[in-house]
Amino acid sequence: MDFINQLKKHADEFAWPFNEPFTLKNGHLLYLGNRIEGLSGPENQGKYIISEVKKNKKRFGYGGYSEDRALYLNTELFNSDDKRTIHLGIDIWCPPGTSVYLPYHARIHSFQDNNRNGDYGPTIITRQTIQNESFFFLFGHLSRKSMINLSVGKKFLKGEKLAELGDYNENGNWSPHLHFQIIKDIGNYSGDYPGVASKVDMDFYRTNCPDPKLIFNY
Repeated sequence: MDFINQLKKHADEFAWPFNEPFTLKNGHLLYLGNRIEGLSGPENQGKYIISEVKKNKKRFGYGGYSEDRALYLNTELFNSDDKRTIHLGIDIWCPPGTSVYLPYHARIHSFQDNNRNGDYGPTIITRQTIQNESFFFLFGHLSRKSMINLSVGKKFLKGEKLAELGDYNENGNWSPHLHFQIIKDIGNYSGDYPGVASKVDMDFYRTNCPDPKLIFNY
């Protein structure tokens, strides 16, 4: 069975990574797309997201898988020769300090502070196994204190608190949110993995980093 069908088969075994009030029933599916105006800097991003969430009478915003985001071209990290603009995970915008919980029992694969403007900031990657097949979850834009007392191989149970969201001054200079990404084959990466890709590479990444909708049913 291929990886995507394996996830579909076991979808009911995964949990959303936040507790009340930030559960899916209270979330607004948010589209940023080619919008640039009003999204320069974390404060403006936050104002726009909060405005959209309130307008739709929800508590938080989420979305963004496979979204082509022009805003990345404002950041040197992504505005290179290959123009990386396609988002490979789901973003979930909640206040800094919000607790993040494990969707499935796992062990720590790796972690590090990707401390560059526009990057993940503190990042944790976990390794899960279903029917002898291992795969990975990336949790980006965390707080630095989330990395205290972590160790490679440390075990976490489904529903156990893993981390907290960081503020913009530690999360890569973004409006506070979780970047959550599924990775089939992580290769030689440790504590990091591309979260934004160029259009020419998407045939690979759609397979290697499938839509989290497969396990979260949003």
